Order: sequence, then C-alpha cells, then structure tokens
Amino acid sequence: MLSTPTDCFEVDTFTDHQKKTPNILVWCFATLVRGPRRRNGLFFITAEVEQLPTYFQSYITENRIFLAESKKYEEVLNELNLAENVLSWIRECKKLISHFEKNVHRTLNQLDKLHIFDDEKWDFANQLMEILDMEPDTDFLDLDMMDKEQAEFFRDTQTYFQDIYSKLRSIGCEVYYSWIDAK
Repeated sequence: MLSTPTDCFEVDTFTDHQKKTPNILVWCFATLVRGPRRRNGLFFITAEVEQLPTYFQSYITENRIFLAESKKYEEVLNELNLAENVLSWIRECKKLISHFEKNVHRTLNQLDKLHIFDDEKWDFANQLMEILDMEPDTDFLDLDMMDKEQAEFFRDTQTYFQDIYSKLRSIGCEVYYSWIDAK
C-alpha cells in the first residue's frame, strides 16, 4: 500500500505543498489502477502475425494492409485543407479496426470467450461495410462559378480524392471478407 504520495513517483517531481496534498495520493493510485492513457485512443496488436494463433492471423494481416495503405494517404492528405471529409472517413475505418483488434486481444488473453468473439465479429464486419459504403463528400465547390483553369484543378482534386476512396474501399472490402471468414 502507498504510504505517501511520492511512493509511485520520484520525490523531486513534486513541490512541498503537493507532497502534503492527499489528492496526489488519490491521483497516484488512480493512475496505477487505470494504467497509462493512450493519446489517440486507438489500439492495434503489435505482435508478429506468425506469433498469433492461426485463427486470428488472416484478420490481423488484412487489418495491417489497410492500416499501412491508409497511413500512406493520410500523410499526403493531412497537408490539404480540402481533404477533411476523406480523412474523417479513414479515421472512422481505423477506429472500427482498432476496436476489432481490441476484441481479438481480449480473446487472446482469455478475457472473452471465442464463441462471443465469433458472434461479435459479424457485427463488426457489418459496421465496417456500412462505413466503407459511406463515400466521403468530395464535391466541395460549385465549379460553374470558377474560370476554366480553376474548375479543371478542382475536378482533378475531386478525382484524386475519389481514387483514394476507391482504393481504400477495395482494401477495406478485403478486411470485411477476412472478418466474415470468406477468404
């Protein structure tokens, strides 16, 4: 049991007033129980695919393919102000994949039963397909109000965003098929 607020941290990190405050002890204990917080809230399995049970390998492999491809596009799209809809769509896909991998992790650690995971993965797959079918809005300006050169530029930009959506959607469909064990 913690006897002083400084038992879980270096003594030099607190002022004298903070060392005497009982709230520090409560915070210290809550941090130990809760564990460190993740910044982005996403959880992905980091183990090598070959180390995972065979049953889960195809899921994680397809997830990683999607995540790698989406990361490549996110790096480019983060620099563009007009790409917020596409980025938001990618984030929604990644959140669901993260939640799916959390459930895989819970099943691997025997916190959940395998039959529960098998039932839930269908719900995850259907949610993923719903997200994949929600094409991000890339029509952001009225092209009739622009001169010919500007309109052509924005048409090319829209086509670029639609190509990214199409490519990531096809990879996302592969993730869906692996989740429903169609592969």
